[in-house]
Amino acid sequence: MDIDKTIEQVESLYQSVTGQALPKQDRVYAPLNPNENPQKQVERHIDLLLETLQASGLTQQPAMWNPPIAVWENEVEFLLRMDLPGVKKEDIDISIEGHLFTIRGVRRPLLQEDKYRALNVEHVVGPFQRSIMLPANTTVTKLNSVVTDGVMEIRLPKVKSKSEPIQ
Repeated sequence: MDIDKTIEQVESLYQSVTGQALPKQDRVYAPLNPNENPQKQVERHIDLLLETLQASGLTQQPAMWNPPIAVWENEVEFLLRMDLPGVKKEDIDISIEGHLFTIRGVRRPLLQEDKYRALNVEHVVGPFQRSIMLPANTTVTKLNSVVTDGVMEIRLPKVKSKSEPIQ
């Protein structure tokens, strides 16, 4: 692959990540100098791109958040637990369509971003959605959910089959 083409692709990546045109440079862009080590030239261009990205605060795009979920059952109910640290109960929505059980929500930033400049943030924020198929013997008319210490617990009663005696 041609080095100039690689540089163009990196500059295009900057524009797609930031949504902005590449900032004006105080020096003129020139094709690679044949008298200089090409690897050093590419490294210099990458360093310049990274400096520009850091200055814009967009060095890393957050990954989509998929909070972990666990499902258990016993004779009378299903128990779902989902780790939701930092998510307020009012930011969680639970819906059931047929046997598709969906949990949606949003984890909001911990700090007001206008007062601080992020240097490294590994705490993923933003919307999430998890869906699971429920077994046929689950009732959807009764649901008990509680959020404690960042863990949401949902209990779904099982429906007694017609052949089982009612006690």
